[in-house]
Amino acid sequence: MEPELLVTSDLHYGASPEGDRAVEALAEHVRGDGAAALVLAGDLAMSASRLETCLSLFDGFRGFKAAVPGNHDIWRSMGSTDSWDLHERVLPATFERHGFHPLHVGLAVLDGVAIVGSMGWYDYSFRDDIGIDIAAYRSKVYPGEDGPLWNDAICVRLPMSDEELTALLARRLSEQLANVPPELSVLAVVHHLVTRQLLIHPRAAVPRRWRFANAFLGSDAFGRVLAGRVAQVFCGHAHYVRVVMVNGARCVVVGSDYTKKQLLRATPTRLLESRMFE
Repeated sequence: MEPELLVTSDLHYGASPEGDRAVEALAEHVRGDGAAALVLAGDLAMSASRLETCLSLFDGFRGFKAAVPGNHDIWRSMGSTDSWDLHERVLPATFERHGFHPLHVGLAVLDGVAIVGSMGWYDYSFRDDIGIDIAAYRSKVYPGEDGPLWNDAICVRLPMSDEELTALLARRLSEQLANVPPELSVLAVVHHLVTRQLLIHPRAAVPRRWRFANAFLGSDAFGRVLAGRVAQVFCGHAHYVRVVMVNGARCVVVGSDYTKKQLLRATPTRLLESRMFE
């Protein structure tokens, strides 16, 4: 019998009183649930102290706990000017202090299931052909505007380019998969979207400015790594609900946003239930 897992994302604890109440209601529900595992898929809080409080809300959950960071979790508001140090050292230690396995550091095995994970990132492979030069994507400034449209430009400081980070994290995810025994089923959790098929379609219906911003939602590199090996992938980041089948894998976007929070119940191969907390 497959274990049941709870998955949520984009808790953004500390962003608004309404959102915090929704997180607290979700956490209360989780603490009383008998699922085998809880996985948090990134963008968990708005500051280091809020992250500590957010993770502590799940202290009473009796199952296995795991998490990956999102882009907001490596913002300088999280207590360091070095986003890579946050990703590599600070966040893993914070997760572990509250009983959460840091999936972006290494895979976990639970009841015959391997859970792999990554923050993910973007390399502009989601960009549409709308006549915008690659330099604009690298600066994250929409043509004609004075400042960045995407706040990672201001709030994230990394020792490498977006393309280099994406390639590095995709390689690490591939290494996790290579370490999974072939008899185990695999579930993946990646904060950023793993395929452009998870974007809103048709693309022409999306305003041009937001088609530009969609380039920062994820990368096809992660989908290529996961293809053929996983039955189900959970993502966050986009703040809308979407489910697509890609190469035999169900790709699910957790639909939490700044005020409402979605909790999913799943097995490694099936999506069982969705509940929204507002």
